[in-house]
Amino acid sequence: TWAGDNPPPSHSLPAAIASKTAATFGQETWQRYHNKLLKAYFIENRDISSSDELVRVAEESNIDKDKFEEVRTTNQANFTKQVFDEYNEALNNGVNGVPGVVIDNRFLISGAVEVEQYRQALNHYREIRDKENNA
Repeated sequence: TWAGDNPPPSHSLPAAIASKTAATFGQETWQRYHNKLLKAYFIENRDISSSDELVRVAEESNIDKDKFEEVRTTNQANFTKQVFDEYNEALNNGVNGVPGVVIDNRFLISGAVEVEQYRQALNHYREIRDKENNA
């Protein structure tokens, strides 16, 4: 259930593009932006499909808002293509939920699952790996 006075995001593309924008400022800056973006969405119930909100998150991440906007605007088409290419690659690899976890490039857990399912998958992987190593 969405809580708060702000409406929920209408779609995730603007946030994905903003994340790519933040990445152009370096890994540490991207990580800071990513963490603030998740907090804005999951804890503060902010609309991260809003351009104004994404710029506010950039400012909170110590990114100059004018530079952020310039990079985002200049690279909008390229970033959009990258996001859709990555989305299609995920679909082609069987990922149809978030998170998508791949173990040893062979086992996929798609979507939110209970911790026990991760344990079972890891134990299954270990059994297979041990058999392969002992063969």
